[in-house]
Amino acid sequence: MNVSSQDIQYSQFYANALYLSPAFAGSNQTSRAILHSRLQWPGIDATYIGTTFSFDHYFPRFKSGVGALINSDFQNAYGGNTYRTLDIGLQYAYQVDLSEEWTFRPAIQATIANRRFQPLAPYGDQMNNQIGQVPGQVTSDPTASGAPSYIYPDFGAGGLLFSKKMWVGLAAHHLNMPPQNFFSGSQRLPIKASLHAGMKFLLKNNGRRRYGFGDDENEVSLSPVMNYKMQGRFDQLDLGAYLRYNMFVVGSWYRGIPFKLYPNELTNNESIVLLVGIMFRGLNIGYSYDVTVSKLARANTGGAHELSITYNFLVEPVSKKKPPKNRKPVCPKF
Repeated sequence: MNVSSQDIQYSQFYANALYLSPAFAGSNQTSRAILHSRLQWPGIDATYIGTTFSFDHYFPRFKSGVGALINSDFQNAYGGNTYRTLDIGLQYAYQVDLSEEWTFRPAIQATIANRRFQPLAPYGDQMNNQIGQVPGQVTSDPTASGAPSYIYPDFGAGGLLFSKKMWVGLAAHHLNMPPQNFFSGSQRLPIKASLHAGMKFLLKNNGRRRYGFGDDENEVSLSPVMNYKMQGRFDQLDLGAYLRYNMFVVGSWYRGIPFKLYPNELTNNESIVLLVGIMFRGLNIGYSYDVTVSKLARANTGGAHELSITYNFLVEPVSKKKPPKNRKPVCPKF
């Protein structure tokens, strides 16, 4: 029996920063908590739910950021077969000031991962044939050996180069290519790599920070972004932009590579993502919806819903005359 899957793909990749790359650990120069959840294709007979919780902190004395994240993926397909993933990871990033303009953050990540497959049809060792019980009755214990489970270590790394106006980052997960077969064989999880970059065009900013959470109160900016990722035989590109008007954010981007064909002339043409968000006193809330534009649209998939909630803790004094000098990437918050 073979069970195949890919890593969770989040539309709000910058909102789920630590999932995107360990180089973002401590990047906001404060303590930060992120809760991120995605519901994919609710209109079809399947359930795909991904949830990530992360927390990171920056130690200015050591120019170091640390982060921890818990990632859960639940897949229920074909009327009952379920596939569950639970990852717990730790991250470390070091901040290097290359010049007055540029900063570099190399980072590493170590994870303990668990995969569990619960098939619709029970295996023999899930049948209870004890005396006094109905022969062939399915046991109620979901941890029976017929529900294979696998625990393994996983490692990743990342780097982020940024200035006050632009950034470019590279992340690689599953560097050790851990085996994925539950029973036998040597099938391994392919390395997932991503290249993310963007620029921030400041249209208006009076430099005032009322609340001291590191974001200017009055800012109007436009940020074109891209995120290219590849894993195994597959790759995709997110290309779009965010527009911020003070505390409000809207965004839209396209996911796919329309000029690339897969076997059987399948096009890499997935979705259009629409986003709205709000930022207030360190709290960022974003909602996005994926409009399916591939052939799956005929199946009325219901697209995908994604919600991100981020809170940045105030850990530095506020000075209206001379704000603290922080070197942090100007990536969008969603």
